[in-house]
This record gives sequence, C-alpha cells and structure tokens, in this order.
Amino acid sequence: MIETLAKKITNKFIENRIINSEDNEIYNYCFETTIVSLISHFTLLILSILFNEFICSMFFLISFSVFRKICGGYHADNYIKCSIMSLSSYLALILIIKKFNIVFSSNFYIFLIGLIIIFLLSPIQDKNKPFTEKQYKRFKIISKSLAAILIISFMILKLCEIQDLFINKYCFSLCYGIDLVAFSLLISKIERRFKNAKN
Repeated sequence: MIETLAKKITNKFIENRIINSEDNEIYNYCFETTIVSLISHFTLLILSILFNEFICSMFFLISFSVFRKICGGYHADNYIKCSIMSLSSYLALILIIKKFNIVFSSNFYIFLIGLIIIFLLSPIQDKNKPFTEKQYKRFKIISKSLAAILIISFMILKLCEIQDLFINKYCFSLCYGIDLVAFSLLISKIERRFKNAKN
C-alpha cells in the first residue's frame, strides 16, 4: 500500500515534469520513507495524547531524532521492521513512565552512559542508510562535540549537587531517546564484529 502510494506520487511528479523519469527509483524510495516517517510520527502523536504524555513524547522524539540523525547506528532493513521497533520503543517508554518511575532517580547515570557510548562510537553508518564522506566527517565532529559538551555540563551539575532538578519524567524521556541511539550504535558495532569474524 505504501509502496503503491509512493509510486503514484512519483509518477505524478514525472507527468508534471518536476522530476526526470530515470530518477524514479530514487524518488520512489524517498517518498516511501517519507510516508512511513509521517505515519510513525502521527501514530506516536495520537498515542501521546491518549496516554496523556504529550510533553514527554516530544522530549523523547526531539532527543532521539537529533542524535539519530548525526550518530547513525543500526537501521532495520525494511520500513515494517522499523515501524514495529519505533512503536515498541515508544510503548516501553510509556510503560516505564507510568509503572516504573523509580528509575527517574537514575537519570544522571542513564544519560551519562548513553553520552559516553555516543562519544566513543559515533558516527556509525549502516548499510541500509549510508553517509556520504562529507556527511560522515561533519557528523563525527558534531556528535562527539555535542556529547562532550553534555557530559561536561552534567558533571558540573553533579559536582554542584543540583542534579536533583532532573529527577523527573521529562528528563528521563530525553535520556531515553539518547540511550536508544547509543544502543543502536552498540548493536551496529556488534553486528560488524560478527561479520568481520565470519570473513
């Protein structure tokens, strides 16, 4: 259904001479991923309203999207798997917020571990979503710099003993998004090691 819709949009663009027909495969893929992304974000928006956790959801989406863009990491090989993984991750966040909020007291350490992993490993490009050489160099500088700044900032807050301000569900949602990116980097790194070991 999504693939068919993407092809129809591409054909319309070709008919109106907005794009060249020889580029139809590239645009099919672009429209397909855009549609999937819109559906996923719309679904999360509806769920955030239903669960009455709109602000937490925004913190999660912003932190995850920003770091995901510049850090890379594991990507599913098709949009169905990607959608299922995204939805499962989001529902896990809601479950923790609603039922296991005791973890909020660990926000500082959760955040720090994720940032250290990002600083050490990012960026990692996945075969399903590769970087250009220019993107890789730029993302490497941005991801490591941003992680370093946040690590230093949180260490200062810890030393000043004002980290208690961040023991809440909003900070956890932000940390959760960053830690998911860190986890995807670890998965990608492990996957590569297994492949190299086999070869």
